[in-house]
Amino acid sequence: MGASRAAGSSLAAFLADAARSGVDEALRTLNLPGLAGRPPAEIFAALTDVFCPDGGTIDEAIAREAFVEMIIDLSEIGVADIADLAPERMPEIFELFVAHAIEARIENDIAMKAVAVPANTDAAQRVQDVLCDFIRRAVQDVMVRADDLRELAQDRIKEWVDTVYAQAFELLRVLGDEEAR
Repeated sequence: MGASRAAGSSLAAFLADAARSGVDEALRTLNLPGLAGRPPAEIFAALTDVFCPDGGTIDEAIAREAFVEMIIDLSEIGVADIADLAPERMPEIFELFVAHAIEARIENDIAMKAVAVPANTDAAQRVQDVLCDFIRRAVQDVMVRADDLRELAQDRIKEWVDTVYAQAFELLRVLGDEEAR
């Protein structure tokens, strides 16, 4: 998940700057001042291209997918202007990205047949719902312990993302086995 970790670190730095100095200033540091005042979907779409350039690897696709899913979530929860978000809410955006990156990595593993899932669509949906809820809660738990987005160095991000991923993967295996019975 190298591309996802790099994108996550860049996103964390941007969000920390936005919380500290404001969104407009954070955009200016990325040489994107023209996005100031634009809707979140537009800002994060541009940041997707900056932090997750188009590429050909699966990991790069996972990072881009996580960004797109994060943008959709922001729209669904009604974030109309990132500048209106209180600084203490910036980590929530990062949490969304990380959770989606882990989910996409597991989906890739399922596609690669690294783990089996129930053949019944209702059972598979139940497993997916439990798994996604687990991942989001685990990411939130880790973020509660992080004092500042800037403190999240790549090696720390890697360590806890790998831990959450391993726990989620094991949960998926257990749930898949239970549903298969």
